[in-house]
Amino acid sequence: MEFNNLKCPGCGAGLQPDEKNEFAICPYCGTKVALKNENESINRHIDDAEVKRAETEQILKIKEIEQEERKTEERRKSKKLRLKIALVSFVIALVLFIVTTSFSVQDLGKAGAWLALIMVISFIVSIVTFIAGITKKV
Repeated sequence: MEFNNLKCPGCGAGLQPDEKNEFAICPYCGTKVALKNENESINRHIDDAEVKRAETEQILKIKEIEQEERKTEERRKSKKLRLKIALVSFVIALVLFIVTTSFSVQDLGKAGAWLALIMVISFIVSIVTFIAGITKKV
């Protein structure tokens, strides 16, 4: 049997036991330490229920983190979509503005009024979706 870092139980001093002897004697306090004890055994108690509980807690924490990551990714995608809608609405409003301003009111007639209304609605949609896109937290 090999001993590593054997310490005296009386004073805590390091001992250098001789494997041929059954006892070691501390040179500082004189405590006699048994080196071989046939009655001593090492028992390790493992609480299976506690191990299972700890594993379950760890799995739950991992699943919570994964769920939060999915929610964050969904929010990012939603924000990108709102910004794309805002850009498309703005482009539609800009095109309609250019079309309506390049013709006179008499030339367009009722179609001009509808184009102007669609242009205003597109512009409002673009502003609202842009503001919602940049102000919503990710």
